[in-house]
Amino acid sequence: MNTSANSKKSSTEKRIFNISNGPGRDILFDAFKYAYNNKVEIPASFAIEGNEISSITKLRIQSIEHEDGSGESFNLFGTCHVNFDADVDHSDVELKTGSLGSYASCSFQAYYSVRNRKGTISFYQ
Repeated sequence: MNTSANSKKSSTEKRIFNISNGPGRDILFDAFKYAYNNKVEIPASFAIEGNEISSITKLRIQSIEHEDGSGESFNLFGTCHVNFDADVDHSDVELKTGSLGSYASCSFQAYYSVRNRKGTISFYQ
């Protein structure tokens, strides 16, 4: 899939990015445990390769699946706010404005390994 800023994508098309760093297993499960508790915010985030996304906030993990039975690889599903880099055109995404700049409320699906802290993540609205 082409994730360049010049390509047009429908708002329902998944946007796939590589995860270069992220939380350990305990933080993932805490984020899952408190996904629906508005009083608790777990500092779970993923570092995304490239310059299109500046940060991911309000990460709520709503489902965790063991990917291979090792206890170290997971399929994750949930919602988050994706903060986009201001220098990249995102006219194809419904953006809101908040304290950290422009963001989109998105659902996500990710494959993530806590062993090497790498994986892939897809965002969609």
